[in-house]
Amino acid sequence: MKTKNITALLFCSILMLITASSDSLRGVFLPGFKTAFSLTEPQVSRIIMVSYLGNLLFLSVGGYLSDRLPRKRFIGGLLILWCIALGSYALTENYYLLLAAMVFSMGGSTMLSTSVNLITPLMFASPAMLVSIFNFVQGVGITATQNIGGRFAETLAAWHTANIILLVLAVICLALLARLDLPEPERNTSAKTSYAELVKNPATVLLILICGSYFIAEHGLLRVIVSFSSAASLLISFSFLLVCSIETMLWYTAIIATKMRQAMPS
Repeated sequence: MKTKNITALLFCSILMLITASSDSLRGVFLPGFKTAFSLTEPQVSRIIMVSYLGNLLFLSVGGYLSDRLPRKRFIGGLLILWCIALGSYALTENYYLLLAAMVFSMGGSTMLSTSVNLITPLMFASPAMLVSIFNFVQGVGITATQNIGGRFAETLAAWHTANIILLVLAVICLALLARLDLPEPERNTSAKTSYAELVKNPATVLLILICGSYFIAEHGLLRVIVSFSSAASLLISFSFLLVCSIETMLWYTAIIATKMRQAMPS
């Protein structure tokens, strides 16, 4: 039992570390891609766009499949797809192959880190503490990649080397996964809430707006600020921050109003 716990800890820790590093590499090497492939600003933006298309695809389809497939097979399949994307990064230098691989690497890494958060409460006796530790490891991966990778981001040779390292670690994760017995998803037999009922709740709409504004502000505007550093881009960023703050306050208000209505006698 102790050996299995150590194997599970290593698997989750390494996986969170390398998925975070993979996500960070995209931002670190964007200037290098622009120079190596002679890209225009719209072409650079497409790299980010397809990354989030991958996130949308993997989280929507992957979220559906994760509740229906054996977890070990599901996570193993994701890891194999992710390894293929990393291998294409390591062996090719083509803009269009880069775009295609971004869909699988970014979407796969997001779904893999989400899967770790889902299985942690089912595998460990202190899930809250370990979820925090794994997310701390993820933060270490982001920080270290941006700090170290940023010093070597001028050439694609460094991009190839970084992805070879991630590929080796991903193969190690596959070997660790083979030794694990993952808990299977529970079959939910209770009545399901339809999407129409969810959208009717004002808190749901506001939550979607908050998340949308957050991602635009964090990823889209961050790249604009780094690229141009103009007063206009800073003003737009402040405007999105204000919008997010207002949306968050409205979201909490909607939740409180919903709870109060539920508490009131019929």
